[in-house]
Amino acid sequence: MVKPYLRDLRAEAEEAVREVGEWVVAGVLTSIPWPTTMQVVMFDGLDFILRPGSDRAIPSVCLNVQKFGLTAKDARDRILRFGSALAWSESKSFEVSMWTGGSCAVGVGRMQGNVAQEFLDSDFLPVILDEDAATALALYREGLSSTSHFYAFLSLFKAISFVHRDGKRREDWFKLALPNLTEQRAAQRIQELRASGVDVSQYLWDEGRNAIAHAERDVIVNPDKTIDHERIYADLPIVQALARKAIQDRFCVWPRLSREAPDRSLIGGFEHLLGREIMERAANNIDIRSQNLRSPDAITIVARHGAAFLHMDNLHIKQMSQVPESIIVQLTNTDETLVLMFAVQCKERRLVFEPFGQHVGTTLKQSSRSSIDLAMKIRKLTWRYLCNGRLEVWDDERGELLGMTDPYIPFNAFPDSDAHHREMVELERLLSAATEE
Repeated sequence: MVKPYLRDLRAEAEEAVREVGEWVVAGVLTSIPWPTTMQVVMFDGLDFILRPGSDRAIPSVCLNVQKFGLTAKDARDRILRFGSALAWSESKSFEVSMWTGGSCAVGVGRMQGNVAQEFLDSDFLPVILDEDAATALALYREGLSSTSHFYAFLSLFKAISFVHRDGKRREDWFKLALPNLTEQRAAQRIQELRASGVDVSQYLWDEGRNAIAHAERDVIVNPDKTIDHERIYADLPIVQALARKAIQDRFCVWPRLSREAPDRSLIGGFEHLLGREIMERAANNIDIRSQNLRSPDAITIVARHGAAFLHMDNLHIKQMSQVPESIIVQLTNTDETLVLMFAVQCKERRLVFEPFGQHVGTTLKQSSRSSIDLAMKIRKLTWRYLCNGRLEVWDDERGELLGMTDPYIPFNAFPDSDAHHREMVELERLLSAATEE
C-alpha cells in the first residue's frame, strides 16, 4: 500500500475517474485558483477529485460514494464542507452551480472565467473539528460566493451572529473588534464612516443587517437603487473582516494568508516525538545530552514541489547533537553510505536544510551500480529541493510528518542547472561502465 505522503495525486485522479461506481459531481463556480490538471485532494478522510475547467466544462469536484460507503446526500454535504474549507483557506468564493452524477464521473457545464493554477496545495486547509465550526465556515463561504451584495452581507453577518449569539455580548464584541481590523479596505471604510460622524457598530446593524433582513422597518435597502448597492458593497469588507475575526477567535482556524495567524510550527512531529521539556531545554541552550532522545525506526525523506516529488526511504537517525537553540539530526541508510543532515530549530520552530557540503552526500564507489544509483537519487532529490521545493521528514511507522522546511528560496543566487546536468551526465556514464551490482 502506498504511503499517503507518497501518493501520485495526479495519476491517481486520472485512474479513479475511469472507474465505474456511484459518483456525485459538483459543478463549481469559484474564484479560487483551480488546478489545471486533474488531481486528488485528501480532506476529512476522503479523496476529492478536482477536475479542471475547459471550453466546454466548468471546474468540478467528484466523489465516488461507493468507494467510501456514503449516500449521495452525505456526499453532497461532504463536498460542500470541503468547499467551505477551501473558501476559508483562500478567502475566495466557492459555489456549487449544479449537481450531477451516476455510474461515471461526468463533466458539468461550460467554463465561465474561473482562475487556474498548476496544483492545489491542501496543506493550509483548516481542520474542521465540529459541526459549529463547519456551520460558521459554510455561512462564511456563502457570503464570499454570493453574487448579490445584499445576500453576501447578510450571510457574513449570520456567521458573526452564529459565533456571538448573545446580542449584548455581540454588541460589546463589535466595539472591541472594529478598531483592531487590519485589512486595508475595511480600515479605510471604517475611517470614512467615522469621519461622517457615524457609530460604525450601530450603523452596520441598523442600516446593514436589519435594513436587508427586515423590509417592514423604516430603514430598508432597495435592490433597484444603485446607491444602496454601492453602500452595501462598500461595507462588505468590514463585515467580511469581522466574520473572519469571529471565526478565527472562536475556532482557532486561519485563512492561508491571514496576518493574524500564529506562526506555524514546521516541526510539530519532532515536538511530539521528543517532548516539550527537551524542546524547551534545547531552545534555551540547556544541555540535553543526559536526556533520552527518542527516534523512529525508519524515516522517509521527501523533496516536494507542487505535484512533483522525489523520496528516499528506509533511512534512520544516526546521531542527534545539540547546537545553540537547535538540534542537528544526521540521517543515514542501512550500510551508512549516505549522509543527510538538517537542523531542528527549537526556538524558531523551523526545520532547516542546506543541501551543500557535508550536509548531504554519498560514498561513491565507481564500480558499483547501486552506489551510483544512490548518488544519482540524492542529487535528483536535492535538485528538486533547490528548485523552490520543500523537504519533508516522515516517521514511516506512524505515518507522521515530523517536520518540513519552508520552500527553498536562495538569496542572490540561482540553482546552477548546467552544473546539475553535467553531474547527472557523468553519473550516467559511470553507471553504464559499472561492473558490480
